[in-house]
Amino acid sequence: MGKIRILFTSDDFKTRHWAKELEKSGCEVILNPTDRLRYLNNLLKFARPLIRQYLQGKKIHVFIFRYLNDSKHLRVSLEFLLRDILTIILCKLCNVRMIWLLHNIDKETIEHFPGITKMRRALVKLASSRVLVTDPLLIDYAVQYGIERERVDWICFGRPVYGTPDLRNIHLHQQISDFKNTLRSRGMKNIITGLCVSAKADKKAHYLYADTIVGKCSLHEDTCVILVLIGDFPEGGDFVDAKKRAMESPWILLIEESFPVDESYIADQIDFFYRSMTDWSVAYSLYVASDQEKPVITHRHGALSDIVEKESIGYVIDDSETDIPAYIARSLSTWDHHPAFLDIRSWETGAQRLNNTILKTGVKQF
Repeated sequence: MGKIRILFTSDDFKTRHWAKELEKSGCEVILNPTDRLRYLNNLLKFARPLIRQYLQGKKIHVFIFRYLNDSKHLRVSLEFLLRDILTIILCKLCNVRMIWLLHNIDKETIEHFPGITKMRRALVKLASSRVLVTDPLLIDYAVQYGIERERVDWICFGRPVYGTPDLRNIHLHQQISDFKNTLRSRGMKNIITGLCVSAKADKKAHYLYADTIVGKCSLHEDTCVILVLIGDFPEGGDFVDAKKRAMESPWILLIEESFPVDESYIADQIDFFYRSMTDWSVAYSLYVASDQEKPVITHRHGALSDIVEKESIGYVIDDSETDIPAYIARSLSTWDHHPAFLDIRSWETGAQRLNNTILKTGVKQF
């Protein structure tokens, strides 16, 4: 029996986990590097493997679009648009089915030229036989965005996989412990610790509101909420003031670095995960938190708050809440882990659903 050959537009840990499971179902996954090549190579990034595989007698059967982020350089963003057009034409000529794996329903994470991005999303949406969102609870959002219900299905991620903790994570564990010990020396007996690991993006509201969730609890003077915030701040606008507030807060351990955090190694220091995003997407932090059986704290923004509430995997802060540290303390005192979130979401499930979607496009396992 021949293999269904699938070409993804990007290669990251999510793609590799899906690929591992898809290969068990008789699929062959070709991964494209995520680095950005220069000039004409940008245009040919996806065309090259499509043509190469075709000439080798190993025709690609399915092409999967993922992220459609642009560049801060207009020329490069235009190249991305032309690349998408060329890729779609080649797929049509070679009878390659196209699927859009829609991570961010309403907008891309990085949009320097919204007009170009809107055009790219419209082209990919039109060309794709099926559109996959990254959680079953995002299907309604996709329909609101204008995608026909019969074309939408869902895929999911799975549990994180950890290796041996490296020296940076060992040091991180000590940093958190030292930070808490300093607060204990100032009379804080009960320290509730949140963790937020993030890459910079304008949609990530947790950068803006981090300082609002921390501090002493009004009902208990020896109880406080603190936050370990890891990652580089977005630049410009309100983020400048937010960064200053975070740096000056005695309740925030700000670590402006980007490194793979081993949440399982520092889990004994953490009581909750903090995440807030303004777009219609699902954060992988939900999987990390559920894997560690910790609640997620978020604000009522975007789709994330709906998922947290409906899946009972944490708590949502309403805009009307005036004493957030006390709210967090009260909520965590009654926390009861719900395993259902990860019971129906796994890398295997995601791969099976992707494979089923591929078969629905008319591709046959031969």
